[in-house]
Amino acid sequence: DMPWMMPDNQWQALQSQSEALWPHRSTQLNRLFAFGVDAYNLLPSLHTMGLLPQVEVAGLTGSLSMNDDHQIERRLPQAKIDNERVIPLSNKK
Repeated sequence: DMPWMMPDNQWQALQSQSEALWPHRSTQLNRLFAFGVDAYNLLPSLHTMGLLPQVEVAGLTGSLSMNDDHQIERRLPQAKIDNERVIPLSNKK
């Protein structure tokens, strides 16, 4: 799933504010919220991303970059489930 939906994500303050404003929002709407936040936050970076394809932006929905056709691509982090816990593979010990 997208980073925003993972437990213990790095956006705990934003998640708390979001839950306070919309306490009964569905999981589907939580995902749409994350896409909206990413779309808004990408606006200042679009020109640079179009010129430099190696630029990536860490968003609520994953790592965002622009391809040669000027489309935004999203790369999700990998994780595994162990005893009902989500463990990011980047934190593997």
